[in-house]
This record gives sequence, C-alpha cells and structure tokens, in this order.
Amino acid sequence: MIISCLRYLGSRLLFATIPVGGQYSQYVFAAMICGTIGIDISFNVANIFITTTMPKARQGLAGALINCTLHLGIAVMLGFADIVIGLGKSYKLSFGSSLDCQPLDCSLFYYL
Repeated sequence: MIISCLRYLGSRLLFATIPVGGQYSQYVFAAMICGTIGIDISFNVANIFITTTMPKARQGLAGALINCTLHLGIAVMLGFADIVIGLGKSYKLSFGSSLDCQPLDCSLFYYL
C-alpha cells in the first residue's frame, strides 16, 4: 500500500506542477500511469483482503460494497473538485487541493 500511496503522490505532483505548454508525455501521460498503478494496487489489495475475510456466501456482497464505495468516493471528490475550480477558476487549484488531501489518504492506507 505504500507503493500505491507514493504513486498517487507522484500523479498529483505531476498534475499540480504542469507548466503552461508543458509536454503531454512528460507530465500528463506520466501522471496517468502513476495514477493507474496507484488505483490498481490499492483496489486489488482492498478487494482481496475484504472478500477473503468474509464467508463464501457474502463475498459477492462484499465486492459490491467495495465497488459502490469506490464510485461514491469518486463522485463526492469530483463534486469537491468542481467547487474548488469554481472558486478559483483554475484547474491547478483542484490538483493542489488534491495534493493537500494526500496525508489523509496515506493515513487511511496505513489502516488498510
């Protein structure tokens, strides 16, 4: 989970520091790769851990709960990002606020 947390940090740093006219392959593509590695590791670890601790009859329900929680979190944070963008009229503020949430994310990963 530490690797996943570091990949999320790398993704957020790359998105937050893109200069005007920055190259796609240096910033956006690298940030997307880091974000993909981060979500793949954390989702798979959480899914395997939670579903294997449940009885066989409830493993499908546990997987559905993980999926719903993931999408609910995405929807809430997209709404939060939209509010931040509306306040500052800049996408950099959205990525900066995401970077500000990184310590909370890492502390939640520690408990998983």
